[in-house]
Amino acid sequence: MCFLGFHFVFVQGETKGFSMYPTFQDGDVLLILPQPNLYSNLTGQIIGYKLEGFDEGYIAHRVVLDNGDYVLTKGDHNNYVDEWKINKSQIFGVVITVLPSWATLIDLPMYVVVGVLCIGVVLVKEKHAKKK
Repeated sequence: MCFLGFHFVFVQGETKGFSMYPTFQDGDVLLILPQPNLYSNLTGQIIGYKLEGFDEGYIAHRVVLDNGDYVLTKGDHNNYVDEWKINKSQIFGVVITVLPSWATLIDLPMYVVVGVLCIGVVLVKEKHAKKK
């Protein structure tokens, strides 16, 4: 977990499977912004959500329809829309970025890698703000 400019809290999760290939590959690490603005339209966003009866953790798929009350999702690699409707209360967060699985091979704890990434984002953001 990392604090970015004291405004956002990120949570990491490791991917399994190939339903989101090539966006994610098996073993990639996702940085997720918990509790997104559920009142905004999430179409096109990749969300993490919990599905009742699915005991393997959270699912991360792209929103293809947001009607305000629920969303429909689809894995980027799949040729079909997921068969379930996800109530917005089931949404854990929105995927902000993906660290490739090879980044986990660095012999450092993942919180150090994520911390360095967050500091880099803050520095780039500040540099970009000074140019304006």
